[in-house]
Amino acid sequence: MRTFGIAVLVLLALLAVTWLIQGNDFFMYKFFAPRYEAARREVFVNTPSYVNGKRQFLARLHHEWENADAGHRESICALARSEAATVDVKLLPSNLQAWGCIQ
Repeated sequence: MRTFGIAVLVLLALLAVTWLIQGNDFFMYKFFAPRYEAARREVFVNTPSYVNGKRQFLARLHHEWENADAGHRESICALARSEAATVDVKLLPSNLQAWGCIQ
């Protein structure tokens, strides 16, 4: 009976140590994962391909806005504002920077 009790205690000790190690990994992940993803997003948003894609899309919206009637201009402006919010406006060409919808 004593051997069984020791075996159970050893098993419980192993489970406790395993839980501490795994729990520590979980809490470390919970702490660092949001920061890691924020850094990855910051790098992604500043890549040339992302900025060029936003430039092209905003230029297309500006062209559509110039050719649209008054009823459609506000919806195009709303879309342009939401798209321009994800890119640094200083990286856009001067004609888009001066466009009233983005400012």
